[in-house]
Order: sequence, then C-alpha cells, then structure tokens
Amino acid sequence: MSPNQAEILALIAAGYTNAAIARERASSVRSVEMIVAQDVSVVVVGVSLSLSSVTENINLARDRAQGISQYLQDQGVAGEYTVTISTRFTVDAAERSAGSLRSVDLPPSGTDNLEDPVESSKGKPLTTASISFEAPQKT
Repeated sequence: MSPNQAEILALIAAGYTNAAIARERASSVRSVEMIVAQDVSVVVVGVSLSLSSVTENINLARDRAQGISQYLQDQGVAGEYTVTISTRFTVDAAERSAGSLRSVDLPPSGTDNLEDPVESSKGKPLTTASISFEAPQKT
C-alpha cells in the first residue's frame, strides 16, 4: 500500500468524505475516488441477539447491516461489498409445540467470504464493518 493510499484510508476511517479528503490533500475529488476505488473490499456483519423473537433479531441485524453499508456508500467508499447478518437463538420444546415459530429465510451455511461476527471483551457479537484495501501490483 502506498503512503497516499494509507493516508486516504486513515481519513476515511476518521469519517472524512471524499470531498473533505480532497480539500485536506489539496487534490481533486476524482483523484481521491480513483485511489479509493482500487481493489476495495468491504465486509459488513449485522448482529442482533437481544430481541424476543428470531424474526425481530434477523430484521434488526439486517437493518443495522443495511444502515452501515449505506453510510459507507454515502461517504464514497466504492468497492465490492459483502453483507451478512448474524443472530443466535434457542428453541425450546414449549415454543415448538405451540407452533409459534414462523419460517425465516437464512443465508445458506458454508457461504464463501462470510466472516464470523467480532465479539466484545464480554463475548457479545458486535455489528461491524471492515474495509480491506489492496494496492495495485506492478507487473
């Protein structure tokens, strides 16, 4: 990664927009966008565990992941996005016999490029976004 790319990524991580980065670096927005768009991979994992139903947790995790993805796009982070949602739940016998569970579409297990949620120091999964940036290789 070049020093220019590292500087721009640090500014993005600090919340700068492409226009603000261009002003900070005395360059054009287009030149910032060209550097940012080179081999950027964004992984967003939306997590929810604390709501009362599986459906509510999945919907909240989806909304969180969608919100983070949209924010990054609005800030000019161009690249390939992988977005997943994560929740954990336990079904007990009373819930099964009462028929209170509804069908929920979940991502297929073993899907490539999905990351496990990052956990807090207390073991609680967190909604996260990670951005990888690969510098172009000289050939």
